[in-house]
Amino acid sequence: MLDYKEEKQDVESFITSVVKKLSAPNKQRAADILVGLQLAETPAIADHKKANYPHGSVPAQCG
Repeated sequence: MLDYKEEKQDVESFITSVVKKLSAPNKQRAADILVGLQLAETPAIADHKKANYPHGSVPAQCG
């Protein structure tokens, strides 16, 4: 992973070269996408979204 100064420089460069040139609705869309990416990388949220299947001791019956 890059150090903080390099990461900050990359983000500032991205904002200056891309985001500032977008229209207002597209700026909001870009922000939503970036927040979604952050949420997708958060382990607690990723674990929460896994399917939760019941585990029981009832035997299966075929009729």
